[in-house]
Amino acid sequence: MSHSGCWNLAILGFACGSALIQAEPPSSEKAAEKNAVGIEELLAQLDGPDKFARQRAAVRIGELGPAAKKAVPILQGIVRTVGADEDVRFKAAVSLARLAHSIEEADGALIELLKDCSDRTCLFAAEAWRRARPPLSPESTAALEALIRHDDPLVRRRAIGVFADGDPAAKPVVPALIDALGTGGGAETMASMGLLRLAKEDAETADRLISALGDHAGKHVRRHCAELIGLLGPRVPQAAIPLLRALHDPVEEVREAALDALRRPFMNTGVPVTESDAPALLAALQSDDEWIRDAAARFFRQPPEPERDWKAKVLGKALKHPGTQVRATAASCLWQVDTGGTRVSSLILEAASDPEPTVRRAAVEAACGFSAPPAGALVALVAATDDPDPSVRATVARKGRMDGVSWVGADAKDAVPRIVPYLSDDNMTTRLAAVIALGRIGPDARDALPELVDALRTDDTLVRNNVALSFRLIARGTPGVVDDLAEAFDHPDARIRSGIAKALGDLALHSEGATRLLVKMITSDNDRGVLGTAARALGKHSESAKLHVPQLIRELANDNVGAARALGKLESEAVDTVPALVAALERTSDTEFRLAAVQSLGQLGSKARAAAPVLLSMLPDSDYRVRWAAATAVGDIDADPALALPRLIPLLQTDSSYLCGHVIRTIGKIGSSSPEAVDALVALLSHERAVLRRGAILALAEIGTNAGSAIGNVTTALNDDDSDVREAAARAIPHLGPAARNAVPALVAALADRHRKVRRAALRSLGEMGPAAESALPALEDLLARERKLFYEQTVKDVMQRIRSAASDTESP
Repeated sequence: MSHSGCWNLAILGFACGSALIQAEPPSSEKAAEKNAVGIEELLAQLDGPDKFARQRAAVRIGELGPAAKKAVPILQGIVRTVGADEDVRFKAAVSLARLAHSIEEADGALIELLKDCSDRTCLFAAEAWRRARPPLSPESTAALEALIRHDDPLVRRRAIGVFADGDPAAKPVVPALIDALGTGGGAETMASMGLLRLAKEDAETADRLISALGDHAGKHVRRHCAELIGLLGPRVPQAAIPLLRALHDPVEEVREAALDALRRPFMNTGVPVTESDAPALLAALQSDDEWIRDAAARFFRQPPEPERDWKAKVLGKALKHPGTQVRATAASCLWQVDTGGTRVSSLILEAASDPEPTVRRAAVEAACGFSAPPAGALVALVAATDDPDPSVRATVARKGRMDGVSWVGADAKDAVPRIVPYLSDDNMTTRLAAVIALGRIGPDARDALPELVDALRTDDTLVRNNVALSFRLIARGTPGVVDDLAEAFDHPDARIRSGIAKALGDLALHSEGATRLLVKMITSDNDRGVLGTAARALGKHSESAKLHVPQLIRELANDNVGAARALGKLESEAVDTVPALVAALERTSDTEFRLAAVQSLGQLGSKARAAAPVLLSMLPDSDYRVRWAAATAVGDIDADPALALPRLIPLLQTDSSYLCGHVIRTIGKIGSSSPEAVDALVALLSHERAVLRRGAILALAEIGTNAGSAIGNVTTALNDDDSDVREAAARAIPHLGPAARNAVPALVAALADRHRKVRRAALRSLGEMGPAAESALPALEDLLARERKLFYEQTVKDVMQRIRSAASDTESP
């Protein structure tokens, strides 16, 4: 039988068992008298010709409790009657097992049946015991244990099923259950269930499984034991070494099961290993299987222990293995076995001079992992700086940085000259690692600033960004570093100047000189990219930059893009900035400058409200970017609706969907008091482009209660062909004020939408509406009854609770 078939049988058996309800004994004399009369009738039916009546009578007798005492020998005889109707025999056995809860004679009779192997008698008795679960006694346990070892697989399976729930009383039969793991016929499935449940609570059972893994003769038993140990997990950390030994089991299935268990991270963490385990560790380290090697390597990653010389010997032998990956695995473990002597130093040097780069990289990583590195580790690291393989050099640069790695430590400044050459390495990864390493070293890497500046010339954005970050880390507590950067201020490469500007932005928090240098860059550089970077950098320290506002305003006369961008980030000086930007916009035709000035006015927010006329005049600008920026800025500055809406609403008819989208958002921000704005947005709900329909709905939600007249149109949008539009409509409805109550039926209907995002939006909106959505509760109750996804089910419950709580609060005096 297949494993899936065994599981199906087991599940079916448990389902039947869980459906069984034990009868309680009569609680009154009257009930006892009634049962006494009833037992005679039932016994008569048991002897009648109708087999269905006999079955019903057999079942009813089991429900009578002590009153059915006289029926015990009769039930026992029916079960033993070979050739009788098997349904009647089985039901009689189950009733006998039920009566065993309260009648001692029934318990003895059932045990006798367990020992009776004629025909299917013991089978009926075992299954009845599993169904009714009478208390186990030494006699019944012994009888069931004998059935676990029965020749008939069906009998074995029924007997094992008695113990599948992990009853602590099953401890005496644990050896039999372990043997049953190798019997097949589905019995091993139920035995596994019982052993797993019992071992979770009983350490002795777990130890028996571990012992069987190592010495049981049955290969299937050993395999199942390995699987169960893996499932037990952190409850059996002592199983780690036995599992490691099982990796060399002669049976492949056992080895695979042990390896699966060892892959679990908890299985070999914090487990002490001794020198007696050395052969098993070495054999695993030298395996061709990567997973086995990794499992063995974990045993070296343990808390410190007094005697570790034997571990070094194991790794030394593995380092001589012909396999490259074996040597690399061994090298990566060396830092975990530092004995303070020369043994590990020589092993590090051996691995660092290996002909294969993979092994040398592992040696470098190990050398950087020591808390107190031996001399050999330092020598290996220095030698690796000239390694012909770029990946090895990159590993040195990446690992040799001041983040707790002691080979830099107090001598960090001495490490800088070794790292600087990597800044010009052919390998990009090596260059990046060197940049990061110098930044981690901090102020002691100040001598590397000229080389770091040159590193900004790279086309790699990641390297340039990290150079700027390293500038900041190096500059901490080093005020004079700004002067070092100033030397590269006039560098002909715009990328380097942009990198310096970015670094100065980070340094502005620590140095007044950085602010002055950024202002100087904005006023003198001609590269638009550099100016933009410098403006953003200056905005990081607006408090000191505001002293330079007059100078930046003067630069507006030169159409300085950097000055225009920088002024938008200095909100505290908006009183002087806004008129200057407005005047510049009225004067210039430079597109890039106009774009920067418009965006800056938008950044200044409501402080730039006076700029509304000039921004509105730019809505038909010839450059599409300026048009978009102007439309957005009108909303950002909270322009007067009476002034702005007459200019904005006609633009909703433009052919440019992008401009229309910006205008829609702006109308949503400022149109809360305008019925015309609401009407214009409603008209867009029939637009052919879904993105504009969706934008109009969200803008109506932004307007809020004053857009309540649009509730019908928004509700209709719940049937839109586009799912994004339907989702927006569902989200918007609660924001439209009291009129949203009328949309509750439509939201309820949306709970059945084919798109999950629409269903979730509708559900969330019903919750937001509170008592107004009380009429949706029956539909939510029905949804809850049908829902089988746990998280969504909880969401439905939360929404219902919000509606009920809000309704209750509303009704409270």
